[in-house]
Amino acid sequence: MVFGGVQAVAGVALLSRLYYLQFVHGAEFKTLAEGNRAGATWLHVAGALLLAGRLMHPFGLKVAQPSHPMRIAGNTASLLAMLSMVVCLLVTLFQR
Repeated sequence: MVFGGVQAVAGVALLSRLYYLQFVHGAEFKTLAEGNRAGATWLHVAGALLLAGRLMHPFGLKVAQPSHPMRIAGNTASLLAMLSMVVCLLVTLFQR
């Protein structure tokens, strides 16, 4: 019972800290891309690729066939999302 109380206190402390960072000081904590004034198009393309990859990947998790095309497409889309954000950060970095 003691550990349950400790977990509850830790959970409340975590939630209060998240609230404080998100809503009280939210303008100070932007994502790296938003902070470097990346365009909305970059963020939407990367988000759409990541979402598509995350949706495709579970359908390719077949034990009998580890190299299922949906699994490969899902991983590739996730990696392309990350790569597009790296390119976005490099482009916005050198545009200043």
